[in-house]
Amino acid sequence: MPESKDESLLRKLREIVLSNLDNEDFSVTELSEEAGISRSYLHRKLKQLKGQSVSRFIREIRLKQSLELLLDDSLTTSEIAYKVGFSSPSYFHKCFHDYFGYTPGEMKEMYRTRPQLIHDHILGTTLDLKDIVAEIQQTEKEGTPGPLADKISRKRFSAAAMRMFLTVLLLLAIIITAGLFYFGKKDATKDNSIAVLPLTNLSNEVENRYFADGLAEDLINRLSGVDSFTVISRTSSDRFRDRKDQSLAQIAGELGVNYIVEGSVQRNAEKVRINIQLVDAGTDSQVWGSTYDRDVNDLFSAQSEIAVDIASELKKVLTEAETVSLRQNRTTNLEALEYYQLGTIALKKGTGEGYVSAINHFENAIEADSSFSLAYAGMASVYRIMACQGYIDRRVGREQAHELALNALSFDQSLSEAYTVLGNIYFRLDWDWEKAENAFLQAIDFNPSYSVVHHHYAALLNASGRSEQARHHLNKAQELDPLSFVINNYSAETYFNHGEFEQALNENHKAAGLIADHPLTAWLEFRINYALDKENRALEAFKDYGLITGEFFPEEADSIFQRSGIEGLLQKKISLSDQAYEKALCYAMIDDPENTFTFLNEALRSGTLRPDFLADHFLLKTIGKVRLEQLLEEAKSGQTSTNS
Repeated sequence: MPESKDESLLRKLREIVLSNLDNEDFSVTELSEEAGISRSYLHRKLKQLKGQSVSRFIREIRLKQSLELLLDDSLTTSEIAYKVGFSSPSYFHKCFHDYFGYTPGEMKEMYRTRPQLIHDHILGTTLDLKDIVAEIQQTEKEGTPGPLADKISRKRFSAAAMRMFLTVLLLLAIIITAGLFYFGKKDATKDNSIAVLPLTNLSNEVENRYFADGLAEDLINRLSGVDSFTVISRTSSDRFRDRKDQSLAQIAGELGVNYIVEGSVQRNAEKVRINIQLVDAGTDSQVWGSTYDRDVNDLFSAQSEIAVDIASELKKVLTEAETVSLRQNRTTNLEALEYYQLGTIALKKGTGEGYVSAINHFENAIEADSSFSLAYAGMASVYRIMACQGYIDRRVGREQAHELALNALSFDQSLSEAYTVLGNIYFRLDWDWEKAENAFLQAIDFNPSYSVVHHHYAALLNASGRSEQARHHLNKAQELDPLSFVINNYSAETYFNHGEFEQALNENHKAAGLIADHPLTAWLEFRINYALDKENRALEAFKDYGLITGEFFPEEADSIFQRSGIEGLLQKKISLSDQAYEKALCYAMIDDPENTFTFLNEALRSGTLRPDFLADHFLLKTIGKVRLEQLLEEAKSGQTSTNS
């Protein structure tokens, strides 16, 4: 039977990795280039086929090869580490133990005394669950191993040892069976994963693009209200506005969805024509399509009808609550919708000028429709961000944001965007994490497909030391918004803080592929490589950062590095910075605890201390958890007295 395209791709990827096995610098970038596919497509495809990231795929191949070399017994552990691309034998030792459950030395000893056990149990025999259960029952009853023992080992084990071994196998079988059931269920619900692409503006006026964008975002918001749907955020789907010659199947692969909604909008005076189709990306066939001719004043009833038609096609029976959500109009004023679109575009610029422009557009939207809840939530978000970033007084910005978010909820008590703003106010400005968590959970409850809340809730979870839950919500945010720079950058930072440096590099490269020459990715690249003791790579990243920010020229960085090494580069950065928290991070990298703590206190007093500082890799390493927790309590108590 000929191999499928997916099998062929996996074989090709394995061959590429094996041909670069001893190259420690071989990573996702090199693999995607040699395979002739984009990094983001490679990420999505391996997630789909193997359920793992690219870096884990590469590491798994390296470790399996290392096991073969280890059992050959002709090389030392250090020699094997270098041969399979690990520059640090100690890091290889850790990865080997994490993957196989034994250290290289333990594995060697087991192979020396019980070779068949290693071949069968570690290298991959398949045992039937019924046989394992029967074997355990016979072992317990008679005190001697049953017939299955001969399949596992040529040597004779004690009854106790056999009981232990078979019990482990039974547990593994149960875990695997449960895992297959769980992921099978997950795949079944993933059938309804949808991306709504930007609608093509067929009107003569360029300004009607915002009108078309508003309809697409409105459709995304409506479909997100259906429980079993996974709807991709507009941030990611908007990247395919000019899709050129990309097929829908390729776009679906990039976004990790099974269905694509696409169409066009033509507006002439008071008439609107909307062409919409739902496409099965796997077969590139139309599942459903329709044309809607409406008066402009009747546009929102058409939007409701479109949403219900699409949802009914994918989920044959809709609940009453889902139908209500699909038909809900957050505004019926076209002018308000267009101003809201302009406000969200200005907000995403992330600049002071952009924030002011966003506030003006949101105010115009509210003037056009005084009950438009999303516009209130949008303006609340701007004030919250400006307060956190120091553009306006923290207390003034906090009060404005809080009042606007509550106004939004007075018009729509199920608005996730408003609860997310409240969560961020309580988390980042009030340091009241219990109230923050409640707000974030309400936002998720009302709209599980809102990627923004999963991102910010992950930050709260990281700050409170719940790293596994944080990763779960970050993964969800990436699933919903796979091409978001902000989410992928924060995911890279999270992997870094948890000591998963290879995965951090992998995610950081993915973020850099989404927005080139961004200072955040260059700085994180510097920090990761410094943590890995790759000073030359750290230097290159530092020079990139200088070029991007305009703070210094590469030649100056080279000169400093020649004289004073990485510490000299960090001292340079400290001298250029006017941010206390940024200086604290640099002193932590230098391993200067006193200056680190001094500037952390200054950041606390000035209100610029990040609430997730307790998770930072270098701060934990230099200051220690105890002193950081003391600072955290001081921050919380200070905000409590301020708010009382």
